[in-house]
Amino acid sequence: MAFPNANYVRMTVVKTLIPNPDIKWTNVYEFYDASLSGLVSVQIWKTIAEIVALFETNLMFQNATIDKIRIVDMFPADPSDPQNSVEFTPSPVLNGLLTPVSDLLPLTVCLHLKKETAYGRPGKVFMRNSLEENNVGSDNSPSFAFVAGQQAAYQAIVDSVLPSTGLDQHLTAGSSDNKLALISSPDGGSTIYARPVDQILVDGIVTNKFRKRWYNRESGGGIPV
Repeated sequence: MAFPNANYVRMTVVKTLIPNPDIKWTNVYEFYDASLSGLVSVQIWKTIAEIVALFETNLMFQNATIDKIRIVDMFPADPSDPQNSVEFTPSPVLNGLLTPVSDLLPLTVCLHLKKETAYGRPGKVFMRNSLEENNVGSDNSPSFAFVAGQQAAYQAIVDSVLPSTGLDQHLTAGSSDNKLALISSPDGGSTIYARPVDQILVDGIVTNKFRKRWYNRESGGGIPV
């Protein structure tokens, strides 16, 4: 299978709880490669999508798994062409790798990652199923904050996992032509702006309702997927 001229793609990583597979949530990533033309092999983008999924498993507890990945051509020449998108389940199965040492926090409490670019606002990724009670203070506040050392500990995970998965090669300084980016188009594809991501930073903790549609678009929310 090949995408016609798929220079800009959106990848949606769908995750689920292993004990309750009806609970699903997503994160969204965008990539571009302006050098691609003609029929672009889907395998190029599937390989990168699996790298993204591996990155995410390092920030998920072991009770969650990657359910499926959806790849969509963001600006297809023919929007009705069924080859504009593909959906697949990673093989082998990709489960979360974090081992908790205390009670898990609710899925509405998210690890906030920033996708920093050279200019403009950063992108946002809200990672569910990444935090436990030992990470936060115990004042029973409705808002959550890291206890001393925990934000740095999560940043250390990100800094380690970026090169170990190869995702660092898709950041601005990496060698790959396929770049993780923040992509927008005010006119539906005639003019496209792509800001490559320089680095991924742990920015704190946020609460994020499952059905908040704005977050579904920006960073991954909840059901429906």
